[in-house]
Amino acid sequence: MGSRTRTASANVRTFLLAAGLVLLTGALADRTLGAARPYWTYTYGGIDVMTPEDGAHARAWAHNVHRVEVAVQVLLGADSTIPLPPTHIYSLHHPTYVKLAPPDQYVGTYSLRLYVPFEFVVRDGENYALMDASQSDQSAGAYFSLAGSILARQKISYPAWYATGFVRVISPAHISGSKVVVGKTDPWLAKVLLSGKLKFIPVRELLTMSPDEPALQKELMVQQYTGECWLLVHAITVEGMHKAEFTKYLQLLADGKPAADAFAASFQATTYEDLDKMLKDILSKGEITTLSVEVPDVTDTGQPRELTADEAEERIIKLAEALKGDHPDHS
Repeated sequence: MGSRTRTASANVRTFLLAAGLVLLTGALADRTLGAARPYWTYTYGGIDVMTPEDGAHARAWAHNVHRVEVAVQVLLGADSTIPLPPTHIYSLHHPTYVKLAPPDQYVGTYSLRLYVPFEFVVRDGENYALMDASQSDQSAGAYFSLAGSILARQKISYPAWYATGFVRVISPAHISGSKVVVGKTDPWLAKVLLSGKLKFIPVRELLTMSPDEPALQKELMVQQYTGECWLLVHAITVEGMHKAEFTKYLQLLADGKPAADAFAASFQATTYEDLDKMLKDILSKGEITTLSVEVPDVTDTGQPRELTADEAEERIIKLAEALKGDHPDHS
């Protein structure tokens, strides 16, 4: 899909494309969690990064995730005085990541195992994200995880379709010089939607589907569902289509109003079929809008530091505890 760009500007306060499926070709059986190998840490704007690369990478990651957060604030018109929940983004050595990744992300296929290279879980008011450091580009995972913190900050319980679409809108964010571009096309999801091989899910159904229902136990339907969630949330947040109506709708849902009643109260001049047509028209045109926000990086006086083995182990243990119970969010 092509794109159009609109621009905005924002001042930086002083304060990661879809997760692809990657082949795992052998079992890894280290006796420890892997913290004996070096890790660097840096914290900026409430974003705590741990990476095995080096101090410069840790600093750059924290700054870039913060810059994307500023751009998303402009996109959403969010109250910038509300801080993010503590956000921990941990890039882990491959053996450690594999040990911590929850079992439901593994899929048996032709004697191989497939896994998603990044996850996040919001637990007790904090967002814990983990990524596989062996991946060549981890930016999508970092921004994917940031999206979880942004949703948690809003203090509202979002329906599955919105949360699913929102993380996909944010994860392809791109930084070029002083500009942050939000709303870029998710290539894989665009390919799924444009192929026309899967049945279009009407918006009336999309808004009430939950991940555990039978229709979404089939991988192809999951891809279609995720693609339509991404397209709808992109239309609302980046294109600004029916933004006021959906804002009211989401608030009514959070207040406990049934979905059908919330829709009727919010979309008085718009039908479900109108929204179907809106999404199909976007696909037919093959073009979406992106938002380019001027968010220059700033110099700060903090210094990255190398963690001791005990410090890194303590963080990884805390991350493992956060991952217990409900499985983390992933693509």
